Amino acid sequence: MVESVPVGFMLFFVCTGLLLVGLSIPLLLRRIKPNYWYGLRVRKTLSDEHIWYESNAYMAKWLLFLGGLHTVVSFVLYFVPNLRTNLNAYAATCGIIFMLAFLLVIILSFRYLRTL
Repeated sequence: MVESVPVGFMLFFVCTGLLLVGLSIPLLLRRIKPNYWYGLRVRKTLSDEHIWYESNAYMAKWLLFLGGLHTVVSFVLYFVPNLRTNLNAYAATCGIIFMLAFLLVIILSFRYLRTL
């Protein structure tokens, strides 16, 4: 009998994506004031409120997309037969996709910040 990936692992990855969606919404709606805990916190964003709101809204748009993508991909990959029977392959695939997408969000956000 072949062991499958526990549902808890899939739920963990799905919830990670949903967490990113939830964290992005207040930033996207410009509800988070400049602070040292939450958002794109660098010298330039903390020195000017306009730059703070614009850069964080831009970053949040990509985080919202990343969170949705990660949620869907984690759920779909759970049903791929070769991944469902191999916990390491499933976790590595979800993790690599997440890290590459998150790196892209960071790069795009800093490129946008330079234009402000």
